[in-house]
Amino acid sequence: MGMAFARMPAGSVFHNQALWGSIGWATPAAFGAAVASPQHRTVLITGEGSHQLTAQEVGQFARYGLKPIIFVLNNHGYLIERLLCKDGEKAYNDVEAWNYQQVPAALGCDN
Repeated sequence: MGMAFARMPAGSVFHNQALWGSIGWATPAAFGAAVASPQHRTVLITGEGSHQLTAQEVGQFARYGLKPIIFVLNNHGYLIERLLCKDGEKAYNDVEAWNYQQVPAALGCDN
């Protein structure tokens, strides 16, 4: 059923871009949501392929003093591309594994 049907706490808001499964949308969108509503906690759930395209936005969270919770789901590549192309196992759909727990510190975040 996906996250769109997840049971959410009262007052929470869920944003996604499901039309094309746009790679790279979630991380900067989460930044925008956090800037727009800094009094609320932002939770980012993204795939590692998407996150690798826009991970530099994590540094912007630090710049603005925002502390989101970030979940990076590792499916070893661009999942939406695997689903959309005739041969999803082509090597161009693979991404290198990162040490995601080290990315925030490398981009200026603390704690």
